[in-house]
Amino acid sequence: MIFRFFYKLFLVLYPLIVKLLSYQNTKAKQWIDGRKKLLKKIQLDLSVCSKDKIWIHVASFGEYEQVKPLIFRLKEFSHLTIVLTVFSPSGYQIAIDEGIVDYVFYLPMDGKKRAESFLKIVNPILIIFVKYEFWYYYLITAKRMGISSILISSVFRKRQLFFKWYGHEYRKVLNSFTWLFVQDIRSAAILRKIGLKEKIVIAGDTRFDTVINNQLNFIKQPVVEKFINNRYTIVAGSVWASDLLAIKKITRQHPQILLIVVPHQVNKGEIDICKESFPDSILYSDLRDADNDTMTVLTNKNTLIIDTLGILKYLYYYGNLCYVGGGFDSMGVHNVLEPAVYGKPICIGPHYQDYLEAVQLVKMNGIVVCHTVEELTKILEELISAPKRAQLIGDQALNYVNSQQSSIIIIMEYIQYLVGSSA
Repeated sequence: MIFRFFYKLFLVLYPLIVKLLSYQNTKAKQWIDGRKKLLKKIQLDLSVCSKDKIWIHVASFGEYEQVKPLIFRLKEFSHLTIVLTVFSPSGYQIAIDEGIVDYVFYLPMDGKKRAESFLKIVNPILIIFVKYEFWYYYLITAKRMGISSILISSVFRKRQLFFKWYGHEYRKVLNSFTWLFVQDIRSAAILRKIGLKEKIVIAGDTRFDTVINNQLNFIKQPVVEKFINNRYTIVAGSVWASDLLAIKKITRQHPQILLIVVPHQVNKGEIDICKESFPDSILYSDLRDADNDTMTVLTNKNTLIIDTLGILKYLYYYGNLCYVGGGFDSMGVHNVLEPAVYGKPICIGPHYQDYLEAVQLVKMNGIVVCHTVEELTKILEELISAPKRAQLIGDQALNYVNSQQSSIIIIMEYIQYLVGSSA
């Protein structure tokens, strides 16, 4: 009862807070505008669809990328329609632009009546949630309606609400899933302790399939190639302000080295912070739109700031060294698999312990951990002057990625049982 009270309070307060922010924040405004008359829009759009539907829900861009290899496999079933919902505006717009699913909608805010209305409209034969998505009313209503649901690429830790003495009510969410596909043995062990043994499948992380797919379907970036022009390059992806303090020192000491910087959120605020840290930089959009004469001048800069979405997964290919941000912030390191798939030597900050792939890469010397700004500067200098050592680190990273690509195969075996074969 206590959980439901606070959950309902959250469902009321969250949209109100976003509404207030929407007057000054573009993403918040998109979040609000995208949900106006949303159920009516969904009903109208799906009224012409006669195929069986699979509903996939992701939080944002990262989770959308994570589920894409599974989406490609599901598209092989001719009797299925894929309905994707997204919570965040960034993930929504990318999914719309790529057009690989049949329908894309924002997720209507959770609630008892709203969840029931949505599920009756969509009428899915299977629900797929990704990683950390646990919407209470959607899931318990789906179970009551007899709709199968699975959670993929999930990770569980003892500190989560499910495993607290007061988290009993929230465990109903986990019990609502037909199967829980977890990344690791530790997550499975935690779930077994609360009686979910029959629902657990250890399947690994679909992100391995995602990054391998990125590598196999690599898209060249001509603008970036012109900027680099065969010069030594460090790619710093998903960086926070705390990361900028760490990486800007190396470019000051080695002005001949090129730096490509991608903020963890591509918005005006984050771009401005990057520009302040690197005053002699050029924006990707300015370089892309420049004529030949102007581009010649711009490519004399040594720092390129990326102000567009969706290309970081390809940019790591161009780095002699790669730095993945977040590790100097309490939020933790971002996706280290994206550079690893290209066999790149990777440096990260000290906060990585909650990310299984980062932990395993550190153990097998496929990543270098830097605990201070000074240590990062020192290690980068060492790797720059020792390319063979750097390549060994990159080789270990690539070997790790190639050894882990079985998640989609395991998950599809269960999905095929639930949805039947292609018509």
